[in-house]
Amino acid sequence: MRKTGTAEIDREHWEESRRWYLSRTTITGHYEDLKHKTIADLREIARGLDHEEVKGFSQLNKEHLLPGLCAALGIDAHEHHHVIGGFDKRAAKKKLRVLRTEKQSALETGDRARVKALRRRIHRINHQIRAHVR
Repeated sequence: MRKTGTAEIDREHWEESRRWYLSRTTITGHYEDLKHKTIADLREIARGLDHEEVKGFSQLNKEHLLPGLCAALGIDAHEHHHVIGGFDKRAAKKKLRVLRTEKQSALETGDRARVKALRRRIHRINHQIRAHVR
């Protein structure tokens, strides 16, 4: 390995660690897969990685080790939620933005009845979004 620059060496080492991890596991490289592993399995994975985020892995609990492993392996450290049932989340969010601006103008004018109605509509749309996202 040439010493052309520490960033290049770190990148090569990171790629090597990621290849080693993916070759030793049947995980597809997703947060959900790591989340369901035991702490012993996570520590075994961390043992093969040489990354700053997983230093002292034997002392870390699952809550602290999981984000470190995700950072070391280049995996998003959160769960992805999927929209179900053909619900148009983008349109609902757009409607929410419009309603929030209307609510702000109603607050400035002091129209309490209008503010209350807009809050209820915003709440209802938020509830629909949460109901259709898993």
